[in-house]
Amino acid sequence: MGGKHKQAQRTKNNARPSSSGRSAELLGNSISQFTGFSTIKDACFTLPTLTLAMTDDTDSMIDSNFQLVLKKMSKKDSTTKLKALQEFTDLVKSSDQETIKSILIYWCRLYNVLSTDADHKVREATHSSHHQVVLKAKRNLAPYLKQLAGAWFTSQYDTYAPAASAATRSFEDAFPPNKIQEAIIYCQEEILNYIYDNLVVQTVQSLNNTLKGTTEDAEAKYERVVISSLHGYSLYINKVSSENIEKAEDINRKIVSSGKFWKFSKSKVVPIRTAFFGTLKTICQKAPFLLKSETEHIVSAIFQNLDETGTYCFAKYMGSCIVVRYYI
Repeated sequence: MGGKHKQAQRTKNNARPSSSGRSAELLGNSISQFTGFSTIKDACFTLPTLTLAMTDDTDSMIDSNFQLVLKKMSKKDSTTKLKALQEFTDLVKSSDQETIKSILIYWCRLYNVLSTDADHKVREATHSSHHQVVLKAKRNLAPYLKQLAGAWFTSQYDTYAPAASAATRSFEDAFPPNKIQEAIIYCQEEILNYIYDNLVVQTVQSLNNTLKGTTEDAEAKYERVVISSLHGYSLYINKVSSENIEKAEDINRKIVSSGKFWKFSKSKVVPIRTAFFGTLKTICQKAPFLLKSETEHIVSAIFQNLDETGTYCFAKYMGSCIVVRYYI
């Protein structure tokens, strides 16, 4: 930002940069009054690290009040983060669009980290702050949609209801009802990669490598992320057409073919099993083609849990019926 234009900018895996115009369009009629965005060129943004080390260049880019509060947000103490998030929210409300635009690249990285914070109040405050960013930034948020999409989408299923509600409000206020499916499709690669990473790659240890707390805290955070990712995957399958799921078939198959994905059917944590069988039911109903090579996994997951009782029995039962209909 602010530097010289570089030609033939390279992107990871030769991926095309995100289209600012397309993402701006998805942000809806309610924030389309902002003019001039369509002239912004495609861009690929490299996000700063969480430490947010403020250099001279950074000092000249963003307001000094925001500099201070962003630094506070990167602290490990929950009380400090909560106070910083409230200060940040107040600053966003009282600032103009250009000021907000200058801090979006930093907020994007912080949001992705704070949205899965161990403290439920921090997560709620993070989504509330993001809601204000959405309302104030308007179409300036467009270049950052793909960076935000994974955590934002799955946070709608945070296990702490006020945090989930705040994430949902911000998502719904960003995209009108007739644009939500398009927005999910536009960001589906990022959403699916985020879900894949949480379900298949991450572990209790890797997800908490910067967390200084008890083993119980680390396990609780991992469980929350898994639960929200499973429910988020179910929401994705429900919202997106079969044709668009097929367009992302490679990453979808990577998820459902993973042995770790199927191990969630045996989890000792009831909400994880509930989320897993709910997701399996949704896949069977909306995208059964993803499971054509998973008959052994399906049979094992279903019949090893037939004697289970609990809140997820109905989903499991429905999943069993659909599996029998399609595969057995």
